[in-house]
Amino acid sequence: PEILDVSEYKLYSKSLTDGMSVFKLSDRWMEDSRRTPIYPILISFNNNFYIIRLLQLFSWLAYPLISNQILKKLSLHGVSIEHWVIVLTSLFPLGYYYSFITIPDIFTGILLGLWIIKTLDKKFFIASVISAVLIGLKPIFIFTVLLFPFFAIADLKKWFRSLFIVVFAIISLMFWNYHRTNRFEISSVSTTNLYDYNRKLVLRFELGTETTDSIYKAEKDLIQRKKLNEIQLKKFLRQQSVNTILEYPLTYLFIHFKGMFATIIDPGRFDAMVYWGWKRSRGFLDVNDGHQQSNWPWFQWIYTAAFLAINIIRGIVFSLGIWRNRQNLKVLWLCFLIITYLFFIGPVGSARYLIPIIIPIISISVLGLRNSLLANSK
Repeated sequence: PEILDVSEYKLYSKSLTDGMSVFKLSDRWMEDSRRTPIYPILISFNNNFYIIRLLQLFSWLAYPLISNQILKKLSLHGVSIEHWVIVLTSLFPLGYYYSFITIPDIFTGILLGLWIIKTLDKKFFIASVISAVLIGLKPIFIFTVLLFPFFAIADLKKWFRSLFIVVFAIISLMFWNYHRTNRFEISSVSTTNLYDYNRKLVLRFELGTETTDSIYKAEKDLIQRKKLNEIQLKKFLRQQSVNTILEYPLTYLFIHFKGMFATIIDPGRFDAMVYWGWKRSRGFLDVNDGHQQSNWPWFQWIYTAAFLAINIIRGIVFSLGIWRNRQNLKVLWLCFLIITYLFFIGPVGSARYLIPIIIPIISISVLGLRNSLLANSK
């Protein structure tokens, strides 16, 4: 199965052997700094991708084990809940889909789970190493650095020493990109996504789809006429995006939080279309899909309704787990981690973005189920 992200990672991997730092993707040139290097390096050793996908599948099958370990750190006693962890993990089909799709999401999920365990254990050195690898897989995980201090207050010196590893990894990544693209940056993905998704969603909400598409077409023509280099292009994209957000700040906030909510409840119909090869059709999110067909086959309606219901139920027991354990600082910290991640993801709500945080979500949801079981047994 192919999605745009897969093409980007494969082309980056190919560029490592070809000695190129800029490559053609669809109708535009793209710098490899859009993606961080660890995953492209991994797949460069495995041209047919079978080994990498097998590793991803084994990693996915280990998700329940990591969830159970986190539950033990949350001081869960008295009720056997391992089967509920397996059930809730099984009811998240995207884990199976993306085990066989060449992107790093499955790896980031298991690494984030291990990072949570080591942070709860206050083993900051190991947690810092995991954090550095996460950032090398996806730059969004730089937010993990912000969450260390919650458990480091008792030993700030130990935390600062461990933090050096993450800082060293970030600086090394920036030098890597500078060496390849003359850009001293972690990643360029934030600039392009800000323009292609965040800004476009705001304009579609305010001006409608037709007007927004005409604006983007005019800007594309302008870029081609002026023959902007990469530095000028990034400056132009960033400026246009910031201007739009400042012009419609309340709309942007609405779109941003709406996307966070959509990530949680999205039943993943698009991901099923990609994996099973269903004919593409326009979905609820309506973001850059380019597919005009809006009529869904009956089995897609059943799939969507079933997994939407599952997501809503999981959301209810997750909320119950938070409320019933609101005195537990570790549970609140996990909740804050999930919210922080969703905030960094932003307005492009998609079920796939839930993969890296499904382990802590399942852990807290099982807490909610456990509380319900205890309440019913009394």
